[in-house]
Amino acid sequence: MQGVFFGRWAHTVGNRGAPGGGRALLAGLVRCGHCQRRMQVRDNGKAVGYSCPGTSGTGGQACITFGAVRVDEAVRDAVLRAVQPLGVAAALEAFEHRDADAMAEIRLAGSALEQARYRAARAQAQFDSVDPDNHNVFHNLAARWEACLEEVRSCEERLQDLESAELQPPTVAERDAWLALGADLERAWSHEEATPQLRKNIVRAALVEITASLRERHVHLLLHWQGGDHTEITVRRNRTGEHRYKTDRQTDDLITDLARNLGDELIAGLLNRLGKKTSKGNSWNKDRVRAFRSRRRIAAYRDGERRERNELVLSEVAARLDVDPSVVRRLIAVGLLPARQACKGAPWIIDAGDLDSPRIAAALAGRRIRGSNPRQAQFAF
Repeated sequence: MQGVFFGRWAHTVGNRGAPGGGRALLAGLVRCGHCQRRMQVRDNGKAVGYSCPGTSGTGGQACITFGAVRVDEAVRDAVLRAVQPLGVAAALEAFEHRDADAMAEIRLAGSALEQARYRAARAQAQFDSVDPDNHNVFHNLAARWEACLEEVRSCEERLQDLESAELQPPTVAERDAWLALGADLERAWSHEEATPQLRKNIVRAALVEITASLRERHVHLLLHWQGGDHTEITVRRNRTGEHRYKTDRQTDDLITDLARNLGDELIAGLLNRLGKKTSKGNSWNKDRVRAFRSRRRIAAYRDGERRERNELVLSEVAARLDVDPSVVRRLIAVGLLPARQACKGAPWIIDAGDLDSPRIAAALAGRRIRGSNPRQAQFAF
């Protein structure tokens, strides 16, 4: 059985297709470990995964399906660890071949000049052989010869620039930068100029094929390396409804608390002022707050809800006490009036029953509210 399997695997590894620009890193490399069929990429615009069609094409059922994010990350880490020693060697080799690359560029420029001179000579010969009385042909050949001469001049200038340019010896800082890039393949992999095709070519240069199978809540991967080695990797699958986009716990608790006192639009504005982002890094708006509440089953704030709980905000307390709101803030600051605030910028919530406290009445009687700092003096007039 083992010989039959690896014989079939060796026969089909070359039929992987060309690497495209899709989001699936392992497209064309993954084979189902249950039925040995090539797995297909499943991309609905939001999530990417790998799916084995099984016998669905003949009226049967599909075989296995799993997400691509964690599997791609696990294979990427394995490939980078495997080729890490080669990264430094490649950097040194590229560093030492700088002179050879310059000479090769000079040879290519010389070859281009020879081709341009040949085309110019042919254009001149055709021009000399034409009858001047044939005006249309005469002018067309003259223009073609002039274009060829312009190409010759351009090639000569390029060759002179390359020959006159002296290749400066590399500095110690440049050498260290090359070696650092070769040692840090993760940074090179994540570089903005690294295309999906380049990353896929790197993976395909290291791997022949990947066999995937499902075991309980895990994806079992068998990596077949170039050269015949094999590596086993186990990746945990997402549970139903689980994904990598998750709002942090602090923002979750904050929205739950604010929903008892503010509407969705006010909550969104407050979260944006605090610099909070959604799980996908977007700013908040009314619709996103409402969608978040719906998923968490958090009830929306309704008018009169705070009054039913016998709670007041700062402006309502100031109106009931017939004082300026700054006086209420001072009462809260010195600890005479209990109040709570979900976060900075959120409304102060005060229990209406605390307004009947004798301390509040005494403080308002003299309107001289002293702070907790014993060194703070008050002037007597």
